[in-house]
Amino acid sequence: SLKWSYKTGGPIYSTPVVAGDGTIYICSGDYALNIYTGPSYYYLYALNPNGTLKWKYQTGSYIFSSPAIAPDGTIFIGSDDSYLYAINPNGTLKWKYKTEGQIESSPVVSSDGTLYVGVWGNYLYALNPNGTLKWRFEGLKQEKGVTVLSSPAIAEDGTIYIGMWDDYLYAIGEK
Repeated sequence: SLKWSYKTGGPIYSTPVVAGDGTIYICSGDYALNIYTGPSYYYLYALNPNGTLKWKYQTGSYIFSSPAIAPDGTIFIGSDDSYLYAINPNGTLKWKYKTEGQIESSPVVSSDGTLYVGVWGNYLYALNPNGTLKWRFEGLKQEKGVTVLSSPAIAEDGTIYIGMWDDYLYAIGEK
């Protein structure tokens, strides 16, 4: 039986993520009455376990990626505005990092806090927990408009796996 529902202002492209305290995180847009002439807004929503809004954080463009949660509760999302956002559990911005392309891949957090995310242009970024660049991997085919839709996966030995638009699956070790 349905426990509750929450209506956003637009489609939900991301997979919901549930934090240890029961907060549910989703990403969606809020569209104007006329989507052709009115503004659109894009949000990370935080919902209480009972389905009420806790807070929402606005980004600069579409959010297709699903949120990732670090052990300290920081929520990470990528956006089509080319930023990777780190949001505090209270809904305030911790930091944001500008990449070289749109982000539609979902970020993942390793056990040491390193954040990995795929970016348009065939890149995999590794960021430190404070939002600084650790390293960037470039796939074999570098073209404008070539995308990374696959999300990274981390093996127990620390190897990062990611599929890219150039038809390759990459296994990447720490640099």
